[in-house]
Amino acid sequence: MVFKSKIDWWVHLTFISLILINIVLIGMTIASVGTNDFNALMFSTLFYSVISIPISTLWFSTRYIFQDEYLLVKIGFLTVAKVEYKLVESVKGSRSRLSSPALSMDRLEIKYRAKSGSFNRTLIISPVNKTEFVKELNLRSNHT
Repeated sequence: MVFKSKIDWWVHLTFISLILINIVLIGMTIASVGTNDFNALMFSTLFYSVISIPISTLWFSTRYIFQDEYLLVKIGFLTVAKVEYKLVESVKGSRSRLSSPALSMDRLEIKYRAKSGSFNRTLIISPVNKTEFVKELNLRSNHT
């Protein structure tokens, strides 16, 4: 079962702005070097694309995946967290501003034990359907 990240309006605005800025910078490069300098055009297009592609990946593909034994948190091709259900201790709503794989301020805070068991960890996420997500997590982690 896969849950996409909820995305706040300001996150959409930020990502769109960054991509538009990159497009404007490519346009400015074309205007300054002209269309005759193919190498400069290719370099600037490649440079600004390298910036825009990871931003777009973050924007479109932050998701939370229920696997058989663990919850997998992915941003694009990166696995950010892998939380075994048996280690989950609690899940509750959060408005934390801490950096996390959450694209909304409407968040969930998942507390879980480290595998060594010596301390707790916290994962903050923002699934689109929080109620359904919590229900599924509680079911898999044997919480009521």
